[in-house]
Amino acid sequence: MALKSMLNLKQVSQNILQNNTKFRPGTPPQLVKKITDYLGESLSPPYETALDMGCGSGRSATGLAPHFRDVVAFDNRDDSLNFAKKSNNSANFNIIYRKGSAENIQCLDNSVPLVCAGQCAHWFSLPQFYSEAERVLMPGGTLAVYGYLLPSPHYQDKPISHCVEKR
Repeated sequence: MALKSMLNLKQVSQNILQNNTKFRPGTPPQLVKKITDYLGESLSPPYETALDMGCGSGRSATGLAPHFRDVVAFDNRDDSLNFAKKSNNSANFNIIYRKGSAENIQCLDNSVPLVCAGQCAHWFSLPQFYSEAERVLMPGGTLAVYGYLLPSPHYQDKPISHCVEKR
């Protein structure tokens, strides 16, 4: 019985990933431009590496890929990573898919210009994620959290919603 439930859960997960790709819009090019323009206010291109945390089906990584030498797309689920690789790698050879969590980013300190989380931050432990993003971002780097609804951001138990630009 437990094996049957696990197999059914795997199929449900695959259906969700396929439906996300089929029905959910990709990252709008205007949003990617806004992010890279904002990044350009403090850092000059060419940009080396962007991190896409909680990559799911890989839609955000695909949108970022033309603007960075490499995009490292992290997710904590093997099925998401496998789906993203199959769906996106033929078009974007500069996307590297890795298993990992937003709360423990496997990246050197002060090493990346952009950390993003598209339509996934509601799954994160936000205080840990913000701390990790701060650790890996180079001086002048950008944290971009975007989705249909924004979480109420806090950092070190203090609200930081005044830092959020909503467009």
